[in-house]
Amino acid sequence: MGTWPFAVLLTVCLVQATSASTLFYARGEGTDLVGQQAIPPLFYDESAFFRIQGDPADFLAITVRENGGQPWHVLLYGPANGPIVPGTYESTGSDPPVLVVNATTQSCDPASARVTVHAIEFDGSDVTALTIDFEQHCSDDPESGLYGSVRYRTGSVACSGVPEGTPCNDFDACTGAAECTGGECRPVAPREPCTSNETCFENGVCDPLSAVCSPIVPATGTLCDDDDACTADDACHMGRCTGTFLTCDDQSPCTTDTCDPGAGCVHEPLADQCWAIAGRTVARISASGKVGGRSIRCKAVCMEVTPEVLLLDGEEYRFADGPTECTTGTFDLIDETGRLVRARRGRTAFEIGNLEELRLDLLACMRTQIIERRRVMKVDAGGTALTGRVRTRARMTQAIPTRVTITTEFNGLPYDPAALPVPPPAKQILRNCEDGLPAQCRFDLE
Repeated sequence: MGTWPFAVLLTVCLVQATSASTLFYARGEGTDLVGQQAIPPLFYDESAFFRIQGDPADFLAITVRENGGQPWHVLLYGPANGPIVPGTYESTGSDPPVLVVNATTQSCDPASARVTVHAIEFDGSDVTALTIDFEQHCSDDPESGLYGSVRYRTGSVACSGVPEGTPCNDFDACTGAAECTGGECRPVAPREPCTSNETCFENGVCDPLSAVCSPIVPATGTLCDDDDACTADDACHMGRCTGTFLTCDDQSPCTTDTCDPGAGCVHEPLADQCWAIAGRTVARISASGKVGGRSIRCKAVCMEVTPEVLLLDGEEYRFADGPTECTTGTFDLIDETGRLVRARRGRTAFEIGNLEELRLDLLACMRTQIIERRRVMKVDAGGTALTGRVRTRARMTQAIPTRVTITTEFNGLPYDPAALPVPPPAKQILRNCEDGLPAQCRFDLE
């Protein structure tokens, strides 16, 4: 083929996408190597760069590149190495080629090619108008091939010096009637769109040769709406509209958080009232017995701040403690539940309804068995704050009998993460329970 002569660089005028004056179309069929690159593209000169180089007396090199995309190249030769004039040319095998089309990085030595030059106009060696249809086959498979069209300033010469509105032929089966406008042949009405009614499928493209729309293809990356209020950032992926599931956790222990596909996140209150509790807990441990024939007596004491959430629903209550550190890891122990009963001095007592379950849970967690738990509280006259006390007696399964007494004084406020209650002040400074609990022991000889 020789080298391309780059003597001519033509700049085309911008036109509306409804104009067939300048466009490039390609459609691949079967397993054709170059045709596989056509999906299919339809480029107008408002969104693509068109360049024609060469001399019609020899050959033309047409380059089309969509903004930001890879280029397509169409090499056009005249019959028997003669000038390029209107007509239909064919080449096969070892014949001098009449057409070679390259798509991005794909190219081939055509097994056969055919091109129809409907019109070509030039000023000296500068091409001013060109209308061609082409087909190229990279193999002898008749079912595979690349088919396309180039329309460059279609009918500009035919419309030169004629009145505006003169009927003309724009060589585009997708546009219907055309007329001379501004010195070029343009369609009277916009192209009929090949619109896909399916979400996440690209619209088809109208073939300028046949006016037949190409099949719709699955889309990826296009924004869409999957009609599910529980997802966000919906986008097409291989023809399906999918999104990222919302995290509906409002970080409040007072609600159950779910998602309704129609309404989105739903936060259902767990009870009529939700109180944040801040307690100051003092734990005392004492043990006595015999080890190795020696009497031993041990004691230890520590203090810590213990947050809880109290849910009140009529006469029913529940304490939600959250994850608890156990000797074998961190677990969600069962919540204490029960009912409220009146007590002396305007106080309210808590009657535990699941004490046996609490005993089993705490025994598995810390080898500690609850013997007794009493809890009372008092709400102020305005119902805006409460105070209370809980005392728990338990025993631990150790080598010697161990008794545990846990006393908690607590304050409470209606739950508000921006205004949590503070625990009652400490009566004395004690070791923090989280820092360990070394026991002070006394051994006696027998």
